[in-house]
Amino acid sequence: MTGKKNKILLSIIFIVTITFCGSSTTNYITTDREWDINLSKYFDDSIDFLLKPQKLSGEWLTQYMNELKGRIRYSDFIGVVRITGIREDISPEGRKERRVFGEIIKTYKIDKRIIKELKTVEFRTEENLASFEVIEENMRRILNNAFVAYVIWYKDPEKNIIKNHWHLSPATKYVIKLTKKFIKQEIKSKQK
Repeated sequence: MTGKKNKILLSIIFIVTITFCGSSTTNYITTDREWDINLSKYFDDSIDFLLKPQKLSGEWLTQYMNELKGRIRYSDFIGVVRITGIREDISPEGRKERRVFGEIIKTYKIDKRIIKELKTVEFRTEENLASFEVIEENMRRILNNAFVAYVIWYKDPEKNIIKNHWHLSPATKYVIKLTKKFIKQEIKSKQK
């Protein structure tokens, strides 16, 4: 009886390990696309906290709209995510990195050619990037709150792994409405 209990216990531990410590969402994503540095202006691996972008004007409004349209054009995934955890790790290269975990609440755009399954998204940033400090200084504003996530995946040719670049915006009614409007426009322009 003890041997059988040990096997069951080991099976449970194995399942829990796979569920909580195992693979990130990249196991369900396939792409051979390499990162295009020109897309960094749209996917800056950061979070904005602009709650009322509709109050922007002039150059600020133009820049905001252009960046939003670029994110929508090039994103593999756009949706609302609730941030469920933030963790600090040390990368294999010895650099500190922050990992932000988001549970998908609503999907507005998903590229089924490369994304097979997606329930959560992981957002990473390294200590040499501005977003590392942004996350540190705003953990209370981030954790358990909803954001619109704009995400693009690419293959890192040096490490032969799939990574992502991203941008998060507060999931306000205005941002969601504008995002959905631009997605519809993007779909229509591709149909022409």
